[in-house]
Amino acid sequence: MLGVRKVCCPAWVPWCAQLVIVPVWSWLTYGALFGGGGRAGLGVTDWALVSFVLIGVSLFLFLAGYRKLPGPVAEDVQGGDN
Repeated sequence: MLGVRKVCCPAWVPWCAQLVIVPVWSWLTYGALFGGGGRAGLGVTDWALVSFVLIGVSLFLFLAGYRKLPGPVAEDVQGGDN
């Protein structure tokens, strides 16, 4: 028997992901804007690019969590047929 179901991201996932994303972004912001610009300093351009990526990841997670994006379809295969 073949069953089809939509796979969705739970609504709590984007909020829990922010517990990681926001501190990482805060650390990078402090290092890029207020740090001494040491040997491997992150420049403002690189900081803007990383910030854009983190905002995109957060937006994608929130849209997927609140089911505004189409979710993938998973097919369940039951039985021993190949």
